[in-house]
Amino acid sequence: MRTRALVIAVGLALAATACSGSSDASSDATTTTKAATTTTQATTTTASTTTTAPGPTTTTKPIPPGPLGDEKLVPLLLEAAAFGPDQAVTDSSDSEPKKQYCDGVDFTVLWQASATIAVQSTNQDNLAGASESLLEFKAGDATKWMDDFADVNKRCEAANSGTAVTLTPLPGYGDEAFKGVPPKSSSSPFPIEVDVVRVGDVVIVLFGISQTTAILTPALIRAATDKVLAG
Repeated sequence: MRTRALVIAVGLALAATACSGSSDASSDATTTTKAATTTTQATTTTASTTTTAPGPTTTTKPIPPGPLGDEKLVPLLLEAAAFGPDQAVTDSSDSEPKKQYCDGVDFTVLWQASATIAVQSTNQDNLAGASESLLEFKAGDATKWMDDFADVNKRCEAANSGTAVTLTPLPGYGDEAFKGVPPKSSSSPFPIEVDVVRVGDVVIVLFGISQTTAILTPALIRAATDKVLAG
């Protein structure tokens, strides 16, 4: 995962992206094929054919809104309505977990499978959004990753001042959990929060940002935890 402006583990994907390519007439390929030369009673005939083919055209379609990831984990993600009445699913590709937590600092314990959903507010007066990622580890590695998260968070603070969050225990959820918020010295104008909950070998990572009230309510964290537990 990466951290961009305190986007811990998951980033907000606020717009789908699209790009397209077109054929270029100046790059048209010209192919000349010469037939074999045959000789019959001292008579030699040579045939040749020239064809011109247009250059290739490549089109990249926008990634449609919706959750992405392992087919076993996607059904365990929250739906958009759980994040609030004005939250709509958006392109989740930018919120997918990344190995890099911040510039130059990578996780050392990696997951085997993941799934992500990202949402954004449809209310133009409230810049808000959230995402949820589920990380599935091989037996025993989820516990190690929770320690790894705390370690890389400290390393990012040392290497890139202002990119880390203050972690505090979050009791009552899953097997272990913690909350991360910007330090009091942060100049961030928005309430930013990340909640990380381990349920067995699966880790839930919730990220929220809002101009008004926090999105990651206790009820939301509980709903995410219960959905994974129900499996």
